[in-house]
Amino acid sequence: MRTLTAAIAISIASIGPSFAQKAEIQNANAKWIQLFNKGDFVGIGMLYTKDAVALPPDAGIVKGREAIGAMWKDLAGKVSGTVLNTVEVKRLGPTAARELGHSN
Repeated sequence: MRTLTAAIAISIASIGPSFAQKAEIQNANAKWIQLFNKGDFVGIGMLYTKDAVALPPDAGIVKGREAIGAMWKDLAGKVSGTVLNTVEVKRLGPTAARELGHSN
């Protein structure tokens, strides 16, 4: 199996300064890995906001929880050694942040 590299943009609701937002995103990433390893793609979709956007490799933009969960289900057979790496967290306001990262 090849290693999947995906750019993921997640708009996540949180409170507090940027470092608190980054910690919340890291916690969500840990939960994501647990759900992925269990094959719970509906659960993965629920980790994203309703207006979340994912940018899978060699494919179009995927929008929304249900579509993102389905995307990860489709990609699951192509992924090995999944690890989520946060590249950037940008504070968008007092209750929102954007994460850019990749899995490998």
